[in-house]
This record gives sequence, C-alpha cells and structure tokens, in this order.
Amino acid sequence: MIDELRHYIPAPGRAKALQDRFEHATLALFARAGIVVSDYWIAEASGEIWYIVRWESVAAMEAGWAAFRDNPEWLALRKESEAAGSLVERIDKTVLTRPAYFKPPR
Repeated sequence: MIDELRHYIPAPGRAKALQDRFEHATLALFARAGIVVSDYWIAEASGEIWYIVRWESVAAMEAGWAAFRDNPEWLALRKESEAAGSLVERIDKTVLTRPAYFKPPR
C-alpha cells in the first residue's frame, strides 16, 4: 500500500474556482473512478489544496491517473471550468510509503 500526497497551487485569482471544482465535481469523479482520497485539506491563506490518495501499488497509481486523465467526463469538465484560463499554476506530488518500524497510534 502506498499513499500519494498531492499539492495543488491555484493560478492567481483562481483558488475559489479550483476549490469549487473539487467540491462539486472532481471528488465525485475520483470516487467513481476508484481513486480513494483518504484525507483532504485547504490552506486558508493561499487556497492551496493538499490531499492524500491511497493506492495498492505504483502500477495501480499510474493506471488510475491515466484512466482518469482520459475520462471524457473529466475532459469536458476541465475544458468548461478552464474556459477563462487554467485553475492550477502547479501540481506537486510525492509517493509515500510507511516504514515497517513505524506504528501509527490507534
């Protein structure tokens, strides 16, 4: 099992639109595609979005994102929501694995 930490930096002036897209459409598309978001945060001052996706493996992660990127519903939503310009300035992602010696508190 791996976790993928994703960090979205909104384009200038577009934080609210990016958050709205996640709230009203993106997260539902993720769920329908089997993309499991295990936690989600918004940085209040900057509007940056941080979330964690849980995957079975790196191969599953790569296949999951490829399928999502090619989803016609996502492509239409992205085109419509970005008609006035991109909502995202940059996306950072990091794959995380928990070492065997760490046991999270219960």
